[in-house]
Amino acid sequence: MEAPLRSSMQRRLVSATSSLILLTSLSCSGLGINVDAGYTSLELSGDLGLTPSAASTLPPQRVDIEEGFGLKDAMSSAYGRVEVEAVIARVVASGFQIDQTGRGALSVQFGDIPLSTPIESSIDMRNLKGEILFDLIDLGPVRISPGIGVDYFDLQLESFSLAVPTLREELDVQAPVPLLFVQAEVDLGYFNLVADIGGMKANVQDIDGTVLDVEVLARFRPLDHVELFAGYRYVSIDAEGIVDGQNYLGDLVLSGFMFGGGIYF
Repeated sequence: MEAPLRSSMQRRLVSATSSLILLTSLSCSGLGINVDAGYTSLELSGDLGLTPSAASTLPPQRVDIEEGFGLKDAMSSAYGRVEVEAVIARVVASGFQIDQTGRGALSVQFGDIPLSTPIESSIDMRNLKGEILFDLIDLGPVRISPGIGVDYFDLQLESFSLAVPTLREELDVQAPVPLLFVQAEVDLGYFNLVADIGGMKANVQDIDGTVLDVEVLARFRPLDHVELFAGYRYVSIDAEGIVDGQNYLGDLVLSGFMFGGGIYF
């Protein structure tokens, strides 16, 4: 099933972000660039719910991600982050992809799969985050920059009965969520600490949700133009809506650490 987010809306968001990045690049000089790559390990918790196809007016019943779907393991992924700093603005982009498979037993009904059914589930989640920030306070080593951005989530969940494999449900949601961001940075030259905080409550067509995205990175620079980093990511998604005539809800928390290295100029 596919969430009712129109491709035209995604194209407008991508176009607007691309235009702002291009204008920033053309109008500014004295660029500073950070390019980081590494590894992230993230755990998913919370619950999902989906109404039966024949009873779409009923509220969804919540299925625990870890016990009901059996998705208990930490998920590893490559992680990348690019930050371009100019005179009046900075552009930040990052992304990751995680997936896992697990087995559980439903304590409540999920879609058309009855309660008490042993199931196997697989989840695949991609995230791309983009921000455009403008320096508001710059006191040398301390800087605070508010801005706007987009958190793009692509979530695919598939569950099927172990006894009757043809009895299955799929939840497929693509959501570009506009966010307000603020970035705080302490830069001591050899050591750099950055915190990005973004959040928004949005009602887009048939989807109503709240997203909070917090990322903290500590960078150590042992050599000129070379850096090592370690960080923590926390994403909270509380959303509900309608997919192909069925009500769904999700109350999810994705959290974990990241580390790696990169270059800066």
